Amino acid sequence: MEQIQSNSDLLEGLSKKEKIKAIVKLRLSMIKPYLNRWTEAMQLLANPTNIINTSPSMLQLVDDVWFLVGDKSSDFDWYAKRGLLAALYTSSELFMLSDTSFEHQNTWRFVDDRVDDLIKVVKFKNDLEQTVEMGISTILNKLHNK
Repeated sequence: MEQIQSNSDLLEGLSKKEKIKAIVKLRLSMIKPYLNRWTEAMQLLANPTNIINTSPSMLQLVDDVWFLVGDKSSDFDWYAKRGLLAALYTSSELFMLSDTSFEHQNTWRFVDDRVDDLIKVVKFKNDLEQTVEMGISTILNKLHNK
């Protein structure tokens, strides 16, 4: 956790979206030296007999990212954000495996686009919740005033 806190200084001044992009790209850059064997590693990690042992590392990764971003959600959002980020990270790893662009530029663009999508989904969900709450509140007020 100490390492995470010291690295969070590098993220100062960035928006949440930019922090997520930077962290995901940093984590993906850590596997670059192993790309020629990463497919094998992913197969081992995804094997149903290994999931019980490998899922905690993915859960820790997405938890660390949201912690560094400053997310303090404790309701259903907590689970939704972690699930969405785990899917985003895994799809980014898979994309990187077939990326032949110079310095993995297409992977970094893929990450940027997927994080933008993630933020839109979270914002849409929050906007929808607010709209539904206002609608219910309006209906209840009208029923109460009758």
